[in-house]
Amino acid sequence: MSKSFSIPLKISKQSSVFRMGALIFLACFLTLFLLQPFGEVIHGFQFMGIIRTLSYAVTASGLYILMELYLLPLFINTRLGQSKLAWLFWYSIMLFVITTGIYFCKNYWMGFSAFTLPDYGIVLYRVFSIAIIPSSIFLVYLYYSRSVRSGNQEILFTSNEKNPEQLRVPLADVLALTSDENYVSIQYVENDTLKKKLLRNTLSNFEKELELPFIRIHRSHIVNLVNVKNVKGNSQGLSLTIAHLDEPIKVSRSYISDFQEHWKKFTTEY
Repeated sequence: MSKSFSIPLKISKQSSVFRMGALIFLACFLTLFLLQPFGEVIHGFQFMGIIRTLSYAVTASGLYILMELYLLPLFINTRLGQSKLAWLFWYSIMLFVITTGIYFCKNYWMGFSAFTLPDYGIVLYRVFSIAIIPSSIFLVYLYYSRSVRSGNQEILFTSNEKNPEQLRVPLADVLALTSDENYVSIQYVENDTLKKKLLRNTLSNFEKELELPFIRIHRSHIVNLVNVKNVKGNSQGLSLTIAHLDEPIKVSRSYISDFQEHWKKFTTEY
């Protein structure tokens, strides 16, 4: 298992995105209005000072919400979005987009009198300076909360034989279990390399032993929700993009309702 800092990207519920957007709005407004960083603009308690500060906060939170709801699903499906450092690329892109939005907002108030590349660099530096501490706290929280809940636990898979064969894998590294005639193929990651292990057993036996974040989605598949990168489709048909797997896995119609219920529970608790 890789020991490097890594945060799997996943699509959050709309309610979670809006809550985070509200926190960004509040943090941005209070930081700019009350602390008045860098001392360039003294807002005071004048009406236009409040409106200007609100415009920066709305820009930052609005762009965050739009990117999380509409761009993140597209990014996850790209090759870059499947990489180990996908989280770093994504949040860097988000920083630049928000910075650009604030840059245009600032120039609007200044009548586009400082619309230059050096000025953009100054805005980028200032946005980064303000955002680095809360962003770092947020990312560390995500990393350790998911690590404590799932990453440190190990799963033991055992074959159904007289002399059973065993496979012990960290929960966070298990991708999926697939039925293969009289065997079950365990697909997992070791040192960032996709591996498969065949154990003589049935998927039903493993299903009885496993609980969330593992869920059966098909007669032939059990998946680990920790590594589900994207859910595409509707109640008539769903397919899951799993980290490190080239092809999406379809959810059988008879399992769609059960999957949606458990997916909602998973995204709420993890």
